[in-house]
Amino acid sequence: MSAMKVSFARPDTTDPLKFEILLKPGFVGLEVTSVIDTLRIANRIAGTTLFAWTTSAESTGPIEGAGGYFFKATGFESLTKPPDVLIVPGNRGRVFLEKSAINRILRLRREGSRIILLAEAAAEFIASQKLMRGPVTTHWENKLVLLESYVDAEVSDAIAERFEGFTTAAGMGTTIDLMLHLLGEFIPASIVRTVSAVLLHDRLRPLSTMQPALQPTLTSNGDPVIQRAIALMQTNLDADMPLISLASQVGISLRSLERKFNKAFTMSPAAFFRELRLNKALQLITSTNLPLIDIAISCGLHSTGNLSKSFKTRFNMTPMAWRKSSR
Repeated sequence: MSAMKVSFARPDTTDPLKFEILLKPGFVGLEVTSVIDTLRIANRIAGTTLFAWTTSAESTGPIEGAGGYFFKATGFESLTKPPDVLIVPGNRGRVFLEKSAINRILRLRREGSRIILLAEAAAEFIASQKLMRGPVTTHWENKLVLLESYVDAEVSDAIAERFEGFTTAAGMGTTIDLMLHLLGEFIPASIVRTVSAVLLHDRLRPLSTMQPALQPTLTSNGDPVIQRAIALMQTNLDADMPLISLASQVGISLRSLERKFNKAFTMSPAAFFRELRLNKALQLITSTNLPLIDIAISCGLHSTGNLSKSFKTRFNMTPMAWRKSSR
């Protein structure tokens, strides 16, 4: 296949579109390889170098990812030309974007680079730049922590959102969807479909697709009464809210509320409320270093003993064992 003209910020050049992948120790390898392999396969299918990439870091040398593997990186201060696209993968840590990395992101955006922030990188950057009011997104594991640190953020559950030159995204397995959509802006759809087929990616999801959550059954099924009840539960996870009060606030009897939840979820409102509390605890244990007592209180479980007992019953692992295994 012959080479084709590719444009981005410089429409009058046939130079390859340049990507920079900014790595920090603990980066998520799945996201990095999803970016690189999508670009690599697109070049192979096209029969020419449409896309070029480099991995950058604070300093030149090998950098270790979350799975113990290494990438060679170039110190980004030595990169004199801005990339067309800067991608920052997620990370096993909660606080990993130092001031120098944030400054590089902001400078490259001012210079015209498109910025793509995945998972934890999206959450951390959004929290640090509180003028980004959205729409934005991050991996569902990070959403609760982000909203607690930046209550005004307009955070969606989509796999990606675009806002003022920034793309924030869920990362992980949806990184391929994001990359295929991005490539589709510059190359024919036939090549994008072939790249998707080579990757054995059988369905290109729209970027507005909702992320598959840990508990996909915890949805309201369209019943407005259940929707209001769940919304009240979610805003009162740290409080003792009697179910009779909940039923009163949504305008039905406790017995009617129980029938609705049993029909929709085959569980009682009390069990559903407990599941929401434990899901919040799971997110905080996974994504933060908060003490267990703080997590217990914020989830309405009152003590570390109650948290540990309920958590182990639900997830077959103690909170500390889960935290250790997720790092």
